[in-house]
Amino acid sequence: DSVLIANIGHENVDVIICRGPDLVFARNLTGGSKLFDDALAAQFGVSPRKAEDLKKRLVDLTPGARQADSTHEKASLAAMAPAGQLLSLLQSTVLFSKGQLKIPNLKVDRVLLCGGGAALEGLCPYLSQGMGVKVELFDPFRVVDTSALSAEESDLLDEYQLESVVALGLATMASDP
Repeated sequence: DSVLIANIGHENVDVIICRGPDLVFARNLTGGSKLFDDALAAQFGVSPRKAEDLKKRLVDLTPGARQADSTHEKASLAAMAPAGQLLSLLQSTVLFSKGQLKIPNLKVDRVLLCGGGAALEGLCPYLSQGMGVKVELFDPFRVVDTSALSAEESDLLDEYQLESVVALGLATMASDP
């Protein structure tokens, strides 16, 4: 399988493409979850901090989703433009990698999202529809034993699971002889 992994940060998106266990392409892109915050701040005339709260509470990008009320609908519609930008960034990365790697038949089989921006409601199905492949959240802890953690530590890890993917990967690399 060829897998695209996108770490959606606040201002950047780090993208890698792996074929099996091999890293074949890596790229850092400008445009993270701040795009959504900016769009919501402009739409509602609020501060970036308030816009981030609105994004978490009101936005649902799930294709065909029925919005609870007009405020949810207004927020979700405002988030569609940045979602389209993110989709375009990922699609163009795949096309660019084909040219750079000189593998014209490179096909991404699935996409894994991580980083704080990946938690946006409906983002996975939205991107899946646009990219034509399965898009899901990266769960790095399926293969990590966390049983020795205290309840507080375990709760913190659950809360920041998407943000911890890169740190876990780096720690794993450093511990592998």
